[in-house]
Amino acid sequence: MLESVGWRAGLILPRHLGEAQWLVRNGSAGDSLLLSGSTQGFTGVIFRDKHPLIVRTVECAEDEFEDEFYRLLLFYRDRSTPEAGGASHLARLMVVGDGITKQRAGEIVNETTGGDLRPLQAEDLGLQLPSREFSFDSIAAPAGLATLSW
Repeated sequence: MLESVGWRAGLILPRHLGEAQWLVRNGSAGDSLLLSGSTQGFTGVIFRDKHPLIVRTVECAEDEFEDEFYRLLLFYRDRSTPEAGGASHLARLMVVGDGITKQRAGEIVNETTGGDLRPLQAEDLGLQLPSREFSFDSIAAPAGLATLSW
Protein backbone atom coordinates (compact mmCIF):
# COMPACT_ATOMS: atom_id res chain seq x y z
CA MET A 1 0.00 0.00 0.00
CA LEU A 2 2.79 2.43 0.89
CA GLU A 3 4.54 1.70 -2.38
CA SER A 4 1.39 2.43 -4.34
CA VAL A 5 1.31 6.02 -3.01
CA GLY A 6 5.04 6.50 -3.59
CA TRP A 7 6.07 6.29 0.07
CA ARG A 8 9.12 4.41 1.26
CA ALA A 9 8.60 2.67 4.56
CA GLY A 10 11.23 3.17 7.22
CA LEU A 11 11.88 2.46 10.84
CA ILE A 12 12.39 5.06 13.54
CA LEU A 13 13.66 3.84 16.89
CA PRO A 14 15.13 5.57 19.93
CA ARG A 15 18.94 5.72 19.86
CA HIS A 16 19.32 3.39 22.83
CA LEU A 17 17.56 0.53 20.98
CA GLY A 18 20.20 0.59 18.26
CA GLU A 19 22.99 0.78 20.82
CA ALA A 20 21.46 -2.05 22.83
CA GLN A 21 21.88 -4.46 19.92
CA TRP A 22 25.59 -4.65 20.76
CA LEU A 23 24.75 -6.09 24.17
CA VAL A 24 21.82 -8.25 23.10
CA ARG A 25 23.56 -9.90 20.13
CA ASN A 26 26.74 -10.49 22.13
CA GLY A 27 25.03 -11.70 25.27
CA SER A 28 26.66 -13.33 28.26
CA ALA A 29 25.66 -14.73 31.62
CA GLY A 30 24.47 -12.11 34.07
CA ASP A 31 22.80 -8.78 33.51
CA SER A 32 24.02 -6.09 31.12
CA LEU A 33 23.74 -2.32 31.53
CA LEU A 34 23.58 0.19 28.71
CA LEU A 35 24.08 3.82 29.69
CA SER A 36 23.23 6.05 26.75
CA GLY A 37 24.05 9.63 27.66
CA SER A 38 23.34 12.98 26.08
CA THR A 39 23.69 16.60 27.13
CA GLN A 40 20.04 16.52 28.29
CA GLY A 41 20.32 13.39 30.46
CA PHE A 42 20.55 9.66 29.86
CA THR A 43 18.72 6.43 29.21
CA GLY A 44 19.72 3.44 31.28
CA VAL A 45 18.65 -0.03 30.16
CA ILE A 46 19.40 -3.18 32.14
CA PHE A 47 19.02 -6.44 30.25
CA ARG A 48 18.54 -9.91 31.62
CA ASP A 49 18.68 -12.82 29.17
CA LYS A 50 18.56 -10.44 26.18
CA HIS A 51 15.35 -8.84 27.44
CA PRO A 52 14.98 -5.38 28.99
CA LEU A 53 14.55 -5.65 32.74
CA ILE A 54 14.68 -1.94 33.61
CA VAL A 55 14.41 1.01 31.23
CA ARG A 56 14.71 4.52 32.59
CA THR A 57 15.10 7.80 30.75
CA VAL A 58 16.13 10.77 32.86
CA GLU A 59 16.28 14.38 31.78
CA CYS A 60 18.67 16.26 34.01
CA ALA A 61 21.39 18.88 34.08
CA GLU A 62 24.98 17.68 33.70
CA ASP A 63 25.71 18.30 37.39
CA GLU A 64 22.81 15.96 38.34
CA PHE A 65 23.81 13.14 35.97
CA GLU A 66 25.88 11.13 38.45
CA ASP A 67 23.24 11.36 41.20
CA GLU A 68 20.48 10.18 38.87
CA PHE A 69 22.64 7.35 37.55
CA TYR A 70 23.40 6.33 41.12
CA ARG A 71 19.63 6.25 41.88
CA LEU A 72 19.03 3.95 38.92
CA LEU A 73 21.73 1.58 40.15
CA LEU A 74 20.32 1.58 43.68
CA PHE A 75 16.89 0.71 42.28
CA TYR A 76 18.43 -2.19 40.35
CA ARG A 77 20.56 -3.36 43.28
CA ASP A 78 17.63 -3.34 45.69
CA ARG A 79 15.50 -5.40 43.31
CA SER A 80 18.15 -7.87 42.19
CA THR A 81 19.11 -9.19 45.61
CA PRO A 82 18.22 -12.81 46.41
CA GLU A 83 15.74 -11.57 49.03
CA ALA A 84 13.89 -9.61 46.32
CA GLY A 85 13.73 -12.61 44.00
CA GLY A 86 16.68 -11.71 41.81
CA ALA A 87 19.91 -13.64 41.62
CA SER A 88 21.74 -11.98 38.75
CA HIS A 89 24.44 -9.37 38.87
CA LEU A 90 25.82 -6.90 36.38
CA ALA A 91 28.29 -8.69 34.16
CA ARG A 92 28.68 -6.14 31.36
CA LEU A 93 28.61 -2.37 31.08
CA MET A 94 28.38 -0.32 27.90
CA VAL A 95 28.57 3.47 28.09
CA VAL A 96 27.79 5.50 24.98
CA GLY A 97 27.35 9.22 24.47
CA ASP A 98 27.89 12.39 26.44
CA GLY A 99 27.27 13.51 29.98
CA ILE A 100 29.67 11.19 31.80
CA THR A 101 32.98 9.55 31.04
CA LYS A 102 33.18 5.81 30.62
CA GLN A 103 35.69 5.63 33.47
CA ARG A 104 33.46 7.56 35.88
CA ALA A 105 30.41 5.49 34.96
CA GLY A 106 32.41 2.32 35.69
CA GLU A 107 33.47 3.71 39.06
CA ILE A 108 29.87 4.49 40.02
CA VAL A 109 28.68 1.03 38.94
CA ASN A 110 31.42 -0.70 40.91
CA GLU A 111 30.87 1.43 44.03
CA THR A 112 27.13 0.79 43.95
CA THR A 113 27.00 -2.89 43.04
CA GLY A 114 30.27 -4.08 44.56
CA GLY A 115 31.37 -5.39 41.17
CA ASP A 116 34.58 -5.04 39.22
CA LEU A 117 33.38 -3.97 35.77
CA ARG A 118 35.03 -1.90 33.12
CA PRO A 119 33.03 -0.33 30.29
CA LEU A 120 33.12 -2.33 27.08
CA GLN A 121 35.10 -0.98 24.15
CA ALA A 122 34.36 -1.55 20.46
CA GLU A 123 36.96 -4.34 20.36
CA ASP A 124 35.20 -6.16 23.21
CA LEU A 125 32.06 -6.26 21.07
CA GLY A 126 33.83 -7.63 17.99
CA LEU A 127 34.12 -4.34 16.11
CA GLN A 128 37.49 -3.31 14.73
CA LEU A 129 37.56 0.42 13.98
CA PRO A 130 40.01 1.58 11.31
CA SER A 131 41.47 4.41 13.41
CA ARG A 132 41.30 6.02 16.84
CA GLU A 133 39.72 9.13 15.30
CA PHE A 134 36.67 7.04 14.42
CA SER A 135 34.43 7.00 17.49
CA PHE A 136 32.37 3.96 18.47
CA ASP A 137 29.95 6.34 20.21
CA SER A 138 29.09 7.98 16.90
CA ILE A 139 28.27 4.72 15.10
CA ALA A 140 26.94 2.51 17.92
CA ALA A 141 23.27 3.30 17.29
CA PRO A 142 23.16 3.12 13.48
CA ALA A 143 25.48 0.11 13.32
CA GLY A 144 23.49 -1.68 16.01
CA LEU A 145 20.28 -0.93 14.16
CA ALA A 146 21.83 -2.34 10.97
CA THR A 147 22.44 -5.64 12.76
CA LEU A 148 18.68 -6.11 12.98
CA SER A 149 18.64 -6.84 9.25
CA TRP A 150 20.41 -10.20 9.60
